[in-house]
Amino acid sequence: MRHNRVVTSQAPGARPYRGVPADQRRARRRAALLAAGLELLGTQGWAATTVRKVCAEAGLNDRYFYESFPDRDALLLAIVDEQVARGTDVILSAARRAPRHPQARTRAVVTAVFDFLTTDPRRAHILTHAFPSSPCSSGGGSRSSGPWRRSSPSRPTRRSTRSCCPTWTWN
Repeated sequence: MRHNRVVTSQAPGARPYRGVPADQRRARRRAALLAAGLELLGTQGWAATTVRKVCAEAGLNDRYFYESFPDRDALLLAIVDEQVARGTDVILSAARRAPRHPQARTRAVVTAVFDFLTTDPRRAHILTHAFPSSPCSSGGGSRSSGPWRRSSPSRPTRRSTRSCCPTWTWN
């Protein structure tokens, strides 16, 4: 007789280890992998950032990498998403604090972007070099071909040519 079991992210017998719940340990491992990925991508680039190197940098084994990410592309996208979210917060905050005058607001936003990218040079490298040259950006950085197309300037729509690599089209 076969038993069909549904695999969940929380094993039924999962218990705290050294007083730390399983979900919290998993979140810490993911954060360590993201930090290691940021370091490697930001200093060595896409080609040199392997799953094995990320795990070594994080002090974890490969099993924990695959617990959080299906592949290296997914790690890259998570890092890019995190940095874009942080950058967006910085930009919006600067725009909100700036005077209403367009020139002053523009200056505040440009300064905020510059500060965001130069405070941690790894961010600039990832957002301007590592990600655009990776397989996750359409055609290794070429936005004029492949999955990028602009039919009208209305709104962007997320589309994926591969499960790990979202792209954007304009509808």
